[in-house]
Amino acid sequence: MRFRSIMILAAMASSHALAGSFEKTATGVVVKTDQGTVKEVRLEVMGDNIIHVVKLDKSGKSLTPSLMTVATPCACKFTVAKSGEGAQPASVTLKAGKISATVSLKTGEVKFYNAKGEAFLSQSSESLTPVNIDGQPFLAVKEGFNPGTKDAYYGLG
Repeated sequence: MRFRSIMILAAMASSHALAGSFEKTATGVVVKTDQGTVKEVRLEVMGDNIIHVVKLDKSGKSLTPSLMTVATPCACKFTVAKSGEGAQPASVTLKAGKISATVSLKTGEVKFYNAKGEAFLSQSSESLTPVNIDGQPFLAVKEGFNPGTKDAYYGLG
């Protein structure tokens, strides 16, 4: 009987450890997940209606500067708040002006909301697969989103 209660406590402690964590930054929030291939999700406020999302396979990974994008995070006001405890999956929400994004601390899944709090874009699938091209390591990335409409979005990479 004593062994069974120790196993239950160990299971409860390990499930709590899989909750993930987050840290508010000067430009947004960094979420560290404990499950799946995505280990870190970075959200940056680019404007009162734009949130830049970066997903990484390794926590703390530095990025190669983009040759195409010159936009930088704005000095906009934003808030970061955690929600969901216990049986509910915990998430963190970044709110900025006319848009907000919620990230699951468990999986890194992202959902976007308008100023009224209505979801307008939800992540439905993703994969990060290591590939080797000419002896160099890269990631093959696939992201699927469900806009809840029959609209199609192109060029979001």
